[in-house]
Amino acid sequence: MLSQYREIKEKYRDAILLYRLGDFYEMFGNDARDGSRILGLTLTQRQGMPMCGVPHHAAQTYIGRLLKAGRKVALCEQTGVADGKTLTPREVVEVLSPGTVYDQDFLDSGSNNYLMAIGVAHGTCSIGWVDASTGELTFAAFPAADHQQLEGVIAREIARRGPREVLVQESVLEEQGVLQNQSGIVVNRIPDWVFDRERGEQRLQEVLQVASLQGFGFHRDDPALLTAAVLLEYLEENAHRVVGHLHGVTRFHDEDVVALDEATLRNLEILRNMHEGTVDFSLLEVLDETQTPMGARLLRRRLVAPIRSLTKITQRLDQVASLYHNQSLLQDLRRLLPDCHDLERLAGRLGVEKAHPRDIWSIAATIHAAERIRTLLPVHGLAGIFGGEHIPWEALIALRDTIWKTLQDEPPVATDQGGIIRDGFDADLDALRSLHTNSQAILEAYLQEQREETGINTLKVRYNRMLGHFFEVPRSQERNVPEYYIRRQSLAQADRFTTPRLSELEIEINNAGAGAIAREQELFTALRKHVTQCIRELIALAGELGRLDVTATLAGVATRRGYQRPQISENAHVHIREGRHPVVEAHLPAGSFVTNDITVGSDAPPFALITGPNMAGKSTVLRQTALIVLMTQIGSFVPAQEAVIGIADRIYCRVGASDNISRGESTFLVEMNETSNILRNATSQSLVIMDEVGRGTSTQDGLAIARAVCEYLLDTVASRTLFATHYHELTTMDDQRCQFLTMQVLHQDENIHFMKKLITGKADRSYGVDVARMAGLPDRVIQRARDLIEHPIELTASAVPKAVEGIRQPPKLSEPQLFGPEEMVLQEIRNVTPDDLTPRAAIDLLYRWKEDLSRGK
Repeated sequence: MLSQYREIKEKYRDAILLYRLGDFYEMFGNDARDGSRILGLTLTQRQGMPMCGVPHHAAQTYIGRLLKAGRKVALCEQTGVADGKTLTPREVVEVLSPGTVYDQDFLDSGSNNYLMAIGVAHGTCSIGWVDASTGELTFAAFPAADHQQLEGVIAREIARRGPREVLVQESVLEEQGVLQNQSGIVVNRIPDWVFDRERGEQRLQEVLQVASLQGFGFHRDDPALLTAAVLLEYLEENAHRVVGHLHGVTRFHDEDVVALDEATLRNLEILRNMHEGTVDFSLLEVLDETQTPMGARLLRRRLVAPIRSLTKITQRLDQVASLYHNQSLLQDLRRLLPDCHDLERLAGRLGVEKAHPRDIWSIAATIHAAERIRTLLPVHGLAGIFGGEHIPWEALIALRDTIWKTLQDEPPVATDQGGIIRDGFDADLDALRSLHTNSQAILEAYLQEQREETGINTLKVRYNRMLGHFFEVPRSQERNVPEYYIRRQSLAQADRFTTPRLSELEIEINNAGAGAIAREQELFTALRKHVTQCIRELIALAGELGRLDVTATLAGVATRRGYQRPQISENAHVHIREGRHPVVEAHLPAGSFVTNDITVGSDAPPFALITGPNMAGKSTVLRQTALIVLMTQIGSFVPAQEAVIGIADRIYCRVGASDNISRGESTFLVEMNETSNILRNATSQSLVIMDEVGRGTSTQDGLAIARAVCEYLLDTVASRTLFATHYHELTTMDDQRCQFLTMQVLHQDENIHFMKKLITGKADRSYGVDVARMAGLPDRVIQRARDLIEHPIELTASAVPKAVEGIRQPPKLSEPQLFGPEEMVLQEIRNVTPDDLTPRAAIDLLYRWKEDLSRGK
């Protein structure tokens, strides 16, 4: 037995092999060690090899836990009967991996379950992703001229799609650390030669049964198809059947959507929060009130890929507005949509012949709910927001009626227990059921017939396990027994007989139950095959239901949270009046959020330099501006009294401080990597949000970097930019393209209050010590810090131990940690170029130097 196990395991080294032995799936060797650890099972041994197992009837639960842990599972079943001389034949019938599962038990209904493939050829990165459970299949090509650009593309697309499993070209995997440090993702190394564009095109044509892919948006020799064969063959190999539902094939063009890099998705907390990595306190949590799984997944996809088309954005906003202004219809839709089951994944299970009777019934119920929605909308004059001419309603209604006519109401999941097909649908099935359920009445009728024919009124029909059914005749009536009676057994008081007809009835009765189940399975298989012919129509309907659900959801959220419709334009500006952060506001008491106005571009300078202390609300203002722009471009109303949004081609958000230990990157290096990405890729149509650039290094270096970044954004990129900083020295920039804003601070005696209000102006200091006092630092530390601010020249190597007298002393410092005013002024004099200064700027600079030197005395 173990030799057979080893032979099969050799073919599936990267999977945990569940080897069927009777009523258990067994694991051996390293599989057993891993399985026992993940599943909490007790290890035993067989012939010196570690072993553990799970019951066959409960295998789904254990398989789900293995998949959640990021492991592949190979199911090895008994495929024959032992002949007594050889082992029972066994073979792997299915390989389940995190990216290729179809069963709802293993999936999150609210998010796509992507399998991704990544390959590179001729300076182009081809990325394909498929959700095997829904049939969504997408291919894209991105420029990847160098290592840095390729790493950025891979990191961005993985952050956007969140794949559970990735197939990576071997040479790319060896070069890309970004893939080797992805936790929770199964990464498969695929040989380079498997990635072939021509073979990918051919395989995709075979699956779609078309002669050309141009109708799906692919051009001749499209590099996006480099990964097509890899994805399709991996799916078919794991499923052990033809994948027949991959009809939602699209060519993704990056220029159609807003570019959101990995850092922006993380920093804006669009899908999950930065601290725990959960959906709590994210934009998704605030917006996701969807009623269907299709809508939930579509909303996620829209959030990570907002669109740039003014026409399409306007169309989406119009549809949201139509429901927003018709609350009665909106409530009716919110009531009907929950009756729609997960049609995308139901179609997916159809495509791999895994749909069970309850799945087919759910398809009919969903078509019925969709038909009710379709008939409801014209009453309100809004027929155009759902369905359309591309949905073949007559065919779908006919399909619904066929299913209802065939299946019992709410049929079981299993097909081997009966109770699937409706009574009266099939005459043969009805006869078998009647024979099975009325067997006693049939025997009684035959008994009465025999009594009348033989004249033996005491004739009885009996049963035992040895003889089966038989007639029992008293000895006193033996002379009346007909010749065709066959003696089976003689007793002292009676004889037992059978007849040819009784034997026939017995066989029919015994086989009726199994025959009825077999007939039901036959009829169900035929029905499923019929429904499978309508997969394209079902997927189209699923898409329409998802879009309607998202539209209704956004209208409902806008109603409940007081969002307003934004105005959009193609001009590069942003104007927001009384804007609010959607996530922060949602977790505060109603009406307590402090609104803020901001305008960049158009009549205002495109660059806003925002100063002010920590805790004053700078980061909130920055993030809410980016989120309002993003929400506009997914077609949502926004948390503002008024918003005029110029379409952004990219949104960049560089905020906060974090390291990446797994990649060997310090906090400051992460900050500089993100800053570099922005400066190299942002355009004049982009929205750039930057917070505290340069704070991860020394004051002099950090200030210099921050000033240089500002100048580059102004002179080279010319994007709409919100730049928040503690370096109030940056407010000396004299540029008409720059506006100065600050967070309002109220002083009351020695106390300060942060008003969370953005006003025109410049911060005169950083308020760092005040924030430290609010955080509860000891009074002695606060007072010493104030002294050092008044006399910064004292903060040198010799002064540090004195500053912390009574506290464990740190190692001596070789350099001053802060420069006094004299040093700062001298440094600025060395760097200044007098010819570049306007007279007004020179006078301002002179007065500031004088003030700085006076403060240091």
